[in-house]
Amino acid sequence: MQRFVLPKSVFSRCLKICSVSSYPPRLALATQSMSRSCPRNLDRPPLLMPQAFPTSVVKRWKSKGKRNNAPSKEVEEGEGIDLEAYHTEMQKHVEKFEKQIVNIKIGPVSPSILDDIKIEMGGELIPLASAAQVQAKDANTLVITTFHSDDATAVQKALLASSIGITPSKEDKVLKLGFPKASAEYRQELTRKVKELADKTQVRLRRERSNAIKEVKALKSVGGYGKDDIKRLEKEVASWAEAASKNVTKELDKKISELKK
Repeated sequence: MQRFVLPKSVFSRCLKICSVSSYPPRLALATQSMSRSCPRNLDRPPLLMPQAFPTSVVKRWKSKGKRNNAPSKEVEEGEGIDLEAYHTEMQKHVEKFEKQIVNIKIGPVSPSILDDIKIEMGGELIPLASAAQVQAKDANTLVITTFHSDDATAVQKALLASSIGITPSKEDKVLKLGFPKASAEYRQELTRKVKELADKTQVRLRRERSNAIKEVKALKSVGGYGKDDIKRLEKEVASWAEAASKNVTKELDKKISELKK
């Protein structure tokens, strides 16, 4: 039997007639890479073209299609996207909030409230204890004596940038932090400050959640990720953000109750 190469337009029509478009994409692509040929006798309808796809192959494709809802290997192994990094960042934001409010309290001031203060010297951050000595003068005053007078300005700058909320007075190498007495107005001011820190943390958590969801949605254009995979990952990100948000709210309520005592 003599064979000849069909023009592309005729071949495309053959594919349409044979409903090749209903076959799996990989098989459809396979037909395009085949030699476009058919019997010279064009009076015979080209309905034998689908015979290029063995029945066993089509059955395997159909059975595979039933398992499309199962998570792909790439999704199960976490390849292609690092969601755990967003989870870690959410936890860091919560931990930072807890550290910020731990020293916001009513009662005699203690030098320990300055333990987390870092001083920038020579382009590096060092603990306050490495540059100065902190003592409690009375129930409402802390005295900070730097080892060198040149370091006093750096210590003052670090205190102003901290969450302490008190402006230090400076004289030579000695700085003083005077904390107000526990009046109703002072309690309200501390409560307002704690709520402000909580709000900022919640904003950061929402930003992490939004960025993570964007990356998950972008997986729709990546092979191997089905709709169920996308939904599952979105729910996982949402659960992380919700848990972190609840922790912030829990710590906020706890601190507000503490400030009211």
